[in-house]
Amino acid sequence: MAMSISPITRGAALMFLAVFLCPPRPAAAQATRAPNGALLVNPGAGELGSLVNAAIAQLPTAGGEVDLPPGAYSFSTPILITDRTVILRCGASATSNVTVHGTTRLKFTGSTSGAVLTLTGPGTTGSQIIGCMLGNSGRASLGILIDHGANSVLLDNVVLDDVNVPFSVAGIQIGSHATWPVDVMLRRVVVRRAGPVGLKIMHVAAHAVIIDSRIFENSLHNVEVGGTGGGEQAISVHFYGSTIESFPGLSSFVIYQGESVSFDGGYCEQGEAAASGQQEYCFDIPSNAVFARNISITHTTMRSVVGTPSRAAVHSGFSGSQLNLGDNHMAGYANSGYLVENDGAQKIFAYGNDLQFSGAQLVTGSAGLRNVVHLGNTAAGVLIPSYLGR
Repeated sequence: MAMSISPITRGAALMFLAVFLCPPRPAAAQATRAPNGALLVNPGAGELGSLVNAAIAQLPTAGGEVDLPPGAYSFSTPILITDRTVILRCGASATSNVTVHGTTRLKFTGSTSGAVLTLTGPGTTGSQIIGCMLGNSGRASLGILIDHGANSVLLDNVVLDDVNVPFSVAGIQIGSHATWPVDVMLRRVVVRRAGPVGLKIMHVAAHAVIIDSRIFENSLHNVEVGGTGGGEQAISVHFYGSTIESFPGLSSFVIYQGESVSFDGGYCEQGEAAASGQQEYCFDIPSNAVFARNISITHTTMRSVVGTPSRAAVHSGFSGSQLNLGDNHMAGYANSGYLVENDGAQKIFAYGNDLQFSGAQLVTGSAGLRNVVHLGNTAAGVLIPSYLGR
C-alpha cells in the first residue's frame, strides 16, 4: 500500500531541501581591503554616496584611505569628510597599487542645499581627493567645499565637468563666511562650465596654492578671490602655470578681498567683448573691492580672441589696490590696446611687459598715469619710454 504524504509535510520537505541545497547568497560586501591597505568600495552594493560615507566611518579615528574603482556611477547622497583624515582615491585597482586618473566618473543626481562633497572640521587635516571626475544632473549649490578646519588639504587630478545642471554658487569653494581653512592646494584640477564661478576662494588663511590647473567657461567668473562682505578675505592666494578662459563679455579673475595674490607663468584668454563698448578683463579689481594688496601678475600670456577685441587686460577700479605687472605677454587686443585700465590704484608697477601689436600703450582709464611707474616695456618690439610716476 502506497504511503500517503500530506501537502503540509511535502511543503516542509521541499523548503528544507531548498535551504539546505541552495543557501541564500551572502550580501555583497560594501567595501573590501585593497592591496595598498585601503578600503575599496564596491559600487554594486548600494547607493554610492552612502557606501563612501560608510567606508569613511569604518576608518580608524586617525583616518585612512577609501578607494573607488574605475567606472561611471550615479549617486544621490552627498559625501562628507568631517572628523578624520581621509584619502579618497578614484580609479583604484582591486588587484594592484596602480591608480588611473580620470577613469572614475561620479554623477550627482540628488538634491542638497550644500555641497556634493564637503571637507570640514579640524580632524580632516591632511585629507586628499585624488583622480575623481565629478558631474552633476541634480541640485546643489557647490561641487566641492573645503571649509573651516580642513587644513593642508589637497585636490589632485580632480575634474569638474559633465555638469549638465550647473552648481548654483560655484564648482569649488574654499572657505565660507567667517570660517576658513589653512594651507589648501589644488594641483592639475580642471573646472569647466561648473556654475557662475569655477573656483571661489571666499576665505582662506595662510595660503591657497593652485598649480597646473585649468578653470574655464564658467558663466560669470572663472575665479573669485574674497567677497564684498565681512569675513570674506583671502590672505594668500598663488597660481602657478595655470589657465583661465572666459566667455564673451565677462571678466575671468576677479579680486574683491586679497591680501597677497599672485598669478605666475600662466595663460589667460578673454572672450571678445560681447557688444560694442562692453569691457571685460583677464584680471579685474572692481570698484566695490574691499582691499587688494600686493597683487602680482607675472610671466603670463594674456590674450583676447575673436570678434570685437577687448581693450585692456587688467583693470583696477579700487583706489587702494597695489599691482605689480611684470614680464607678461599681451596679444590679440584692440589696436591700440592697453595693459591696464587704471580707474584708481594706490600703486601700479609695470616692468618688462611685451605688448605684441603696434600702437599699444600701457595705461588707460580715468586715473591715467597717476601712481603708475613703468620700466622696460615694449610694443611690437619697440621700447616704450619709461615713466617714473608723479
